[in-house]
Amino acid sequence: MKFRSLRHLLMPVFAFLTASAMPASAGETHLSFGFRSVDNHEDAEIYARRITDRRVGPLNLAYGGALTEEGAVWVGVGLQRDWVLSGPWYVSASVMPGLRDRGGGPDLGHTVQIRSGLEIGRQFGAGALGIGIDHISNAGLGEDNPGSNALFLRYRLPVR
Repeated sequence: MKFRSLRHLLMPVFAFLTASAMPASAGETHLSFGFRSVDNHEDAEIYARRITDRRVGPLNLAYGGALTEEGAVWVGVGLQRDWVLSGPWYVSASVMPGLRDRGGGPDLGHTVQIRSGLEIGRQFGAGALGIGIDHISNAGLGEDNPGSNALFLRYRLPVR
């Protein structure tokens, strides 16, 4: 099978990542909705991330995918860490290198894009609700590196 673009490869991967039949290991699924901005261009984004129980020191292995309103697709694998604050409050940070197909969205200068994020949230029963920011950048791999910032609202679903 021949793929006409990276998008034809990434779309099935994104569908797999966001499907309800995720692995039955301990961990969490994070669903986010946000608005991404680059050079005065805004685009709504849906982002699903799976935090696994596999660890590298204090960090958890994570993988995820995002799809924007204008058809840009991003998939990546990286590391995530939570810190418990007072009571039910937490802070979370992540870094995930990945691949991006721009679709109808802005050109970010390279197919490889690194997503880094920071979130603050509160546990509610088995789930949690957070607000955060993230940044996607090609880290200088491309000649042009405009980067893209997002403000998002995230819901965390526990998976057992």
